[in-house]
Amino acid sequence: STGENMVTILVLLALIISTVNSACFDRTRLNPIPSRSLGPLESGKEYYVGKLSYETGTTEGVYWATNGAYNFLFVVYNSGIVVADAPAGTDWSLKAVRSIEATKPITYFIYSHIHTDHIGNAVLFKSDSTTFIAQQKTAEYLEARYNETNSLKLPLPTVKFCEKYDLTVGNYKLELTYKNNAHTDGNTFIWLAKEKVLMVIDLIFPRWSPFNRLGEMEYPTLYYQNIDQILAYDFTYLIGGHLGRVGDRADVIEAKEFYTSLLSAAQRNLLPPDNYYSLAADGNIWNFLRSWYDDSACACATELVNLWKDTLAGVDVYADTHCYMIQEQMRIAANPQTFTDPVAPVRCDKPKNKFCSKKKRHKH
Repeated sequence: STGENMVTILVLLALIISTVNSACFDRTRLNPIPSRSLGPLESGKEYYVGKLSYETGTTEGVYWATNGAYNFLFVVYNSGIVVADAPAGTDWSLKAVRSIEATKPITYFIYSHIHTDHIGNAVLFKSDSTTFIAQQKTAEYLEARYNETNSLKLPLPTVKFCEKYDLTVGNYKLELTYKNNAHTDGNTFIWLAKEKVLMVIDLIFPRWSPFNRLGEMEYPTLYYQNIDQILAYDFTYLIGGHLGRVGDRADVIEAKEFYTSLLSAAQRNLLPPDNYYSLAADGNIWNFLRSWYDDSACACATELVNLWKDTLAGVDVYADTHCYMIQEQMRIAANPQTFTDPVAPVRCDKPKNKFCSKKKRHKH
């Protein structure tokens, strides 16, 4: 009949629309990676090392290295090497450093933050001449959970700081600063002003969508502030910790635009719960909540993917997790304005030893 045919047509149309526009993750239908998102690592190579400063005729300089999934910073100076982070997994980070300078000692190792996927191979850089540095919150976390007898064997920091620590080595000055951080407590900004190189981990994913749930962000209401803090630096190069490329100012501005569009899409697609109350009629509250949350996140993700699929790699993979996280924050906070409100300044506990201070300088 005509009515049955119309129902069939509507069902097929709904299926077509959902197939074209649904942004909830489907590994069988991934968007291609935009060429702008790819880095310099050649296929089949274990790592890539790039120089970010302009010395000639010497190994001295500021470098970054990547295996395509992670990246980190190191500085070769007249009498040693400073390394910031050593991603877990194989020993590619040590190979990368030694491919540039084979004999100078590792004199300093900087823990960017607590997550072991970025620092899990710190032990590779340990020697009798190595000083390990961390922000106070990072140091306390490592002290509470790791020691050199467990499987990770993370060397514990002996130099700790609260807000700022200046490290001068040869002709290079590294300024370590802690600001309240959206990603996790203790996440440190590492700045080389002369070379215009900034390292801050898990906040910016240049030309890619962030990893799951905005890079496993713990405090999303701080993200706008962190982006503005990054842009306050006069940097040329940004080392973000993930993927195979270095970022620039345009990438940070783009990340802010993405986050703004995420907040808008999340709020616009926070579906009314009334439509889902019937799912709890049998007493299964979880079914009601899960269905409401998932449908809201998928509606948000569909909008987000359509906006960014040609610009940011992987947005179709994690868009629904970003939406879910932000919508949950909106449900709990009940005020989207909390995403842009100013926050209190950094506070540290009373230093526990002579190495822990609000500001400290060290020259080598």
